[in-house]
Amino acid sequence: MREGLERRASSALGVEITIGGLSLERGGLSLRDLRIDAGRRGRIEAEEVDLRVRLLSLARRQEGAITGASLRRVTLVVPLDEAARSWERAGDERSHENGGQARRPAESNAESIAASLNRLGGALRLVAEDATVELERATILGRRGGQSLELLSDLSAGATRSPRGVLYTWGRGRVGEIGGADPEGKGGGELAWTAEVDTEDLHAAATATLDRVPLASFLPILPDLPWHRPERALLTGRFELGRFDLGAAQGEGALPIRGELAITDLALASPRIAEEPVISDVALRAEGTWAPAHRRLELAAATVELDGVRVEVVGRLTPSRIRIEAELPATPCTEALSAVPASVLGEASGFEWEGALAAALALDLDLDSPAETELDLDVDDRCRFTSAPHDARIERFREPFVHPILLADGTYGKLETGPGTLDWTPIDDVSPALIWAVLASEDAGFFRHAGFAPWAIETALRRNLEEGRFAYGASTISMQLAKNLFLVRDKTLARKLREVVLTWWLESQLDKREILALYFNVIEYGPGIYGIRNAARHYFGRLPADLTLGESLFLANLLPAPRTHHRQYEAGEISPRTRAAMNVLLAAMARRGWIDRPTLFHGLAEVQTVRFHPGDGLRAGPSQRAGIGTAPLPWGGRRGEISFR
Repeated sequence: MREGLERRASSALGVEITIGGLSLERGGLSLRDLRIDAGRRGRIEAEEVDLRVRLLSLARRQEGAITGASLRRVTLVVPLDEAARSWERAGDERSHENGGQARRPAESNAESIAASLNRLGGALRLVAEDATVELERATILGRRGGQSLELLSDLSAGATRSPRGVLYTWGRGRVGEIGGADPEGKGGGELAWTAEVDTEDLHAAATATLDRVPLASFLPILPDLPWHRPERALLTGRFELGRFDLGAAQGEGALPIRGELAITDLALASPRIAEEPVISDVALRAEGTWAPAHRRLELAAATVELDGVRVEVVGRLTPSRIRIEAELPATPCTEALSAVPASVLGEASGFEWEGALAAALALDLDLDSPAETELDLDVDDRCRFTSAPHDARIERFREPFVHPILLADGTYGKLETGPGTLDWTPIDDVSPALIWAVLASEDAGFFRHAGFAPWAIETALRRNLEEGRFAYGASTISMQLAKNLFLVRDKTLARKLREVVLTWWLESQLDKREILALYFNVIEYGPGIYGIRNAARHYFGRLPADLTLGESLFLANLLPAPRTHHRQYEAGEISPRTRAAMNVLLAAMARRGWIDRPTLFHGLAEVQTVRFHPGDGLRAGPSQRAGIGTAPLPWGGRRGEISFR
């Protein structure tokens, strides 16, 4: 009898079923040590199973029906590695081309779904209408790389079949201890769900809820990011899959999705992000569609909240292309910046504002064709600084101040600079040729922007994507000045954000003339060489006002990597590669109308002959500046109320 039941059930379900023991009870059967093995798809083990049946007579081969079932101490084993491989194989099949045309996923996937549901429907014919199957004290285990992971425990679940052949299922369980999610043994939060599957017209719908589930529970399926103490980040939310066509969803169609998720104490820790862990509360709400066959997510409406600051998002995301439009509605400036974790702001914390800030971003990122990437950023800045931290006061730069510098031997030292010091050069005493050359090299839009250049960000993004690494920045001269005045040299994302806030501050308080004066006097021109007066004397034995066009081009060209270019000085010769770069810079100046045509030809000739003049003394002779035809510098009006001379 036991063997007959094993054969019949195995045939109906298309899996291997073994039963350790069987006993007949009034109105039903009791099974012990039931095992349902689906091979690479996983298995189910149950210590006790009670089946309530009617009209069951295996000896006479009469058709019977299950009117109810209870399964206790159940273990479900899910092979996560095989699931991942199946997903990859499915993706490979969808991308396979036959005869020059890609296969349509709808045909094969819909047939597969229909076949699976027909098999399920055949199995359900053993179950009476309105019958209920229940699980008690079940555990779901996942296996990955030979390691057993507890996915769910204390699981209570059930399923029932309606007269129309619709399968309803529901359940609730405690999330297991994956990744240390439950270090104190108090349970890892609850997961609950409901679902319905119509086996006749191939439609389904589902909902799922999370209640304080640790982020660590999802680490096996999350991207490999530097999560910090993920057992402390708790997820609470609800997700809905609207009624959808199963066959279409696996083909050309998509699943309608809606949900909301709140994450408390979400944290990342990496030396590339910030010196300390970045911790924040995040809330997400979204509505859209998900096309699993194409891994395409379309967001019809989504909201991201970071510590109370809301950003509205719409977009379309696929493995190869990201199209996003994001909008920050008018938000009080102090609130907007307060949403940034303190560990990120660092030296840029302590400012206060009044007014509101709004922004809009549109990004079209083609990972297959990075050169086609488009970025549009529009900021409506109506903020006004009302106070600043002590170290950021502009007044301290109006008089002699001490500036930290990196010496040639790699140790840190101090440079006294500022108006009135021996090494300070007023901006009127800097050759206009040098100013225009530096602008051409570092920030051609300096006089047109308020500290930030969206077009430079777009260009840098394209080039970084093409090279597959962070090779190019988009720092304006104002941003470089903020970095040099206030920040350390660590290359982190946090430092970049601090640079943005401090640039915002500088542009609100100084005009362009004052920004350039500070810039030329504090930046590095080589190992231990800071300030334009020291640089002009070191390389060419001149005062900044007397620099020739060719000398100006060399100094402008070295700024992105002054220590690297200083090796040419040590070798005593400007390299052909550098001379070629100087010519490119000269052509850019001419193209923008910053030098006249005679000056262009004069510069091209001088680039070939310019050389270093080492020594402590200044070169004698009249200023070379008079023969250089440069455009007048458009200093323009003031941006702030604090004067700097």
